[in-house]
Amino acid sequence: MTLLRKILVVLIITGLILTIFPVWNVQDNTNYVINDVKTESKEDFFKDIEDDDIGGSRGARIAKVASTKKAAEISDVGMETARLMLERAWTENITEAEIIRAIDMKMVELGSSSMLEAFGLLVVSGNDTGESGGHGPSENDDEVNQILPGEVVFVDIGARYNGYTSDITRTFFMGEPTQQMREVYQIILDAQEAAFAPIRHGTICGDVDKAARKVITDAGYGEYFSHCVGHGIGLDVHVPPTVCSDSMTPLSKARDDIITIEPGIYIEDDFGIRTEDDVIVDWFGYEIITFYPKNIEHMIIHPPENVSEPKEQAQKKWWETDKGKQAITGGSLGIIIIITVAFFLRKRKRERIEE
Repeated sequence: MTLLRKILVVLIITGLILTIFPVWNVQDNTNYVINDVKTESKEDFFKDIEDDDIGGSRGARIAKVASTKKAAEISDVGMETARLMLERAWTENITEAEIIRAIDMKMVELGSSSMLEAFGLLVVSGNDTGESGGHGPSENDDEVNQILPGEVVFVDIGARYNGYTSDITRTFFMGEPTQQMREVYQIILDAQEAAFAPIRHGTICGDVDKAARKVITDAGYGEYFSHCVGHGIGLDVHVPPTVCSDSMTPLSKARDDIITIEPGIYIEDDFGIRTEDDVIVDWFGYEIITFYPKNIEHMIIHPPENVSEPKEQAQKKWWETDKGKQAITGGSLGIIIIITVAFFLRKRKRERIEE
């Protein structure tokens, strides 16, 4: 048998084997096998996994990390959805609640569970960003705030994939921020970097918080940082460990700790700024898994070039609304028809008189 025929026979046999025993395109109704873990369904695979279970199987911990990374990827897209909605707010009446629904719809399209009930997606604008640690009125409250020019806007969201959650916050500016806003934003970025630096297996959680808090305090805003710098995420959006200055809990690679780092400054009756990212603890460092940009120029939502007085867009005159325009168009057409008919009737009357 020639070499060519031998190769052809091997290819045919390989094709038959792959047809009978497929190894690619495994569907969701097949058994889940991740290293030494085998279950009949996703639900069975994840239902008994606890985030603080150091003795969990290697397969379970790999699933936790992989699922959280996917949730973080989805929430990054959710954040871009928020930005696109904020761009529309320059020319349309867009509310916080509408942005929340748009984010949730997009993340569900990408494989997330709906987070409206379980998570409480947060979009906060204006002076409310300086209230309650940046957790002012949103869709869960009676107030439905419209996004207006000149405002600061918090977007605090997370996705859930295979049961595991992500958590990300960005602060946007509707137009050019003030000098103080720029100053505070940079302080927050510096505080976040300071908190990242000590993260590794064995680091005491309190030391991570203190690193961020020192930057904010040294800048003169210590009294305006009113919460812990972070918390664990897993099967819920808030799980151990809590990353607070008084916590003596060590971070652990052995249980694959995934934490948030979210320093914030909140000036009551004025504005607040917070930036949050998700971090996986490693033996000798960390891995950030939320990648949405946070440089201040990206966070500024500039008005379209053809918008000169954007505030007027928030309260349109009757004749600027769609119904008003339709009424004006219809009325104008009716007047033209009446004038035309009257002209021909008068012309006809003159012709009869002349006869």
